[in-house]
Amino acid sequence: MATTQEELDAIKNFYDNNSTAPLLMTGFNRRFSSFAVETKKHTDKRINPLLIYYRMNAGHIPYDNWVHEHGGRMVGECCHIIDLMTFLTASKIKSVSVEQISPANDKMQSADNKAIVLKYHDGSVCTIHYFTNGSKQISKEYMEVNFDGNTIIMDDYKTLRGFGIKINDITESISCKGQIEELQALHKCMKENKFPIELWDMVQTTEISFVL
Repeated sequence: MATTQEELDAIKNFYDNNSTAPLLMTGFNRRFSSFAVETKKHTDKRINPLLIYYRMNAGHIPYDNWVHEHGGRMVGECCHIIDLMTFLTASKIKSVSVEQISPANDKMQSADNKAIVLKYHDGSVCTIHYFTNGSKQISKEYMEVNFDGNTIIMDDYKTLRGFGIKINDITESISCKGQIEELQALHKCMKENKFPIELWDMVQTTEISFVL
């Protein structure tokens, strides 16, 4: 949505002062994936808060690469996972805790290897491990959603399985992270003149990414 607080403040100010401002869409695609939508069907029926673990095995990228500019990988990539956590909890973030590694040499950066804990007002706790020091032999993205004695596991946007709960299992041959569904949602919302993701939600995700 923005790469600096100044940019974000300008967007917020524009929408705060324009009642007829145009539809705004940020490309947080993972919430639109079939994996997220199926998971939310069941988490919306929960009694108690969610405990979610998300692994982003992001992989090393040379530090002179453009992805490290304008806020780096937290602002550019981890924001997608923050958005997904809020989508599943349907709650606002209460607090954020972050710890990062202290590398012994210059082969790794602390900025790309972090443990992030998001505490939500509904009592849910979501932990994101974003790292570049892991093995390429494990999948890039993995999520465990635990609630009311049930667990839903998503592995790399290829499989979705329920444990203790009956869900519509999903199996794909390639990672399907919701890009197509995101465009379909945008088209529908353009016809209905509403935001695919609420403004407060997009703002919150972006502001959290700035402090990671």
